[in-house]
Amino acid sequence: YLQAIAKGEINALNNLANLYSEQGKLEEAEQYYLQAIAKGEIDASYNLALLYLKGNTQKGNAYERIKDLEVKDDQALVIKIILEVWNNIFENLDKRVAELAFNAEPKHVNFLLIYLLYFEQEQLVLSLFHQEEKGNVLREKYILLYYATLLLTNQMENNLELRIPPEVQSTVEAIVAEVKEKQRFYA
Repeated sequence: YLQAIAKGEINALNNLANLYSEQGKLEEAEQYYLQAIAKGEIDASYNLALLYLKGNTQKGNAYERIKDLEVKDDQALVIKIILEVWNNIFENLDKRVAELAFNAEPKHVNFLLIYLLYFEQEQLVLSLFHQEEKGNVLREKYILLYYATLLLTNQMENNLELRIPPEVQSTVEAIVAEVKEKQRFYA
């Protein structure tokens, strides 16, 4: 990466920052993201915002970095929505989240749903799973998150016919435990 950076490849700054981020070298990652951003690398803005999000630091700064950027794909839109929720910005949230949940790639939808749960938006997630037209498709794709959402919203007592299959019980419980831990982290 350093050789590519020396040759002026801006993308290499972002890639090196990603590597540092994966290695847990957060200060180095931030430094290289900032250098990449200064040279016009838009992806670095999103990556730096994610670094702040995952570390629960610089909430306002994370959102400010991406709020005016052109949203070029579902991943960027998911990140923007999550950062808005983190910053207590809820404008048209239900509609925008539903659009993504029913149309984006599964990995982006999964990230969106998980982070909405982290930010205590359980009722919004539950409403997506219970949406009249497409909710059943979402439930099938993300059944473990659906069960976890039911537990988080205390819906299991009200619906006795809904039982979590024993073969996925421990996984669902692990998801609930992780969500509760992250809710405390982001509180």
